[in-house]
Amino acid sequence: MARRFAVAAIAGTLFLTACGSGDDPTLDTGAAPDDTAADMPSMEQGEGETAAASCEPAGTSLSVVAEGIRWNTDCLAVPAGQAFSIVMDNKDTVPHNVAILKSHSATDVEFRGELLQGPKQTTYEIPALPAGTYVFHCEVHPTEMRGTFVVA
Repeated sequence: MARRFAVAAIAGTLFLTACGSGDDPTLDTGAAPDDTAADMPSMEQGEGETAAASCEPAGTSLSVVAEGIRWNTDCLAVPAGQAFSIVMDNKDTVPHNVAILKSHSATDVEFRGELLQGPKQTTYEIPALPAGTYVFHCEVHPTEMRGTFVVA
């Protein structure tokens, strides 16, 4: 009986040692390292910064839908040096517009569309922009409705 107890005690000790306390940073717990989030693009950038571009131009006719105080996309793209249009479909009952800026905190606006009380649709005709990464947002809801605007 004492022998069985000793074997059980040793086995338990070996089991606990093998499992560890979870404090060993070399153990693979399946969780992502803490610095992983720093590598992921985010639309919540600081002043003057934009998120990594996640779309490419596919023409000069764009569309965006405003619904639930959100855009249906977080990235729009157009070819550089070409005029383009954006059809904005405001499905909300509150006003929205599309503004294109160099950053969300910029005071100079590259383009400002008229406010549109919804639900309603409008088409903005926009002159060509030089190549670069810009941002777009609704000036009424600039923190909720924002995205990256790629001109390439």
